Amino acid sequence: MALAALAAARLAAPGAAQLITSDSVAKVSVVHGQDVYPAGESFRLLFKLEIAPGWHTQSHAPSMEGLIATRLVLTADQGIAFGRVAYPQPVMERFAFSPDPLSVFRETVYLGVTGAVPPDAAPSEAQARAVLTVQACDDKS
Repeated sequence: MALAALAAARLAAPGAAQLITSDSVAKVSVVHGQDVYPAGESFRLLFKLEIAPGWHTQSHAPSMEGLIATRLVLTADQGIAFGRVAYPQPVMERFAFSPDPLSVFRETVYLGVTGAVPPDAAPSEAQARAVLTVQACDDKS
């Protein structure tokens, strides 16, 4: 079974935050090691999130109420199932606008997930969709 994975990044902009295009701040790409996924077997997908210099994203577990978590959601057809997403260890960092350190991601981080093809899957192409939501902020906001 061939699996075509699509990845898209979506920036969350709460309140009166400035809305900018995702490609200028955060880029996501899929990294995986095989083109065919046999029926009845599991596989691992790795996603690379590149965050522009001078920017950070909230981690998957924000340390302050009201912040939007980095979140990867995967769906697929042909009965392909995905497990829990593995997020990297966040960095606790202080910013001038917050009295408390924030749990953030910077620079390049990797997110991983395992998937499984059902044992009764017929040889065919399958589509998988990955949507990554991030709240990206410059270091001043």
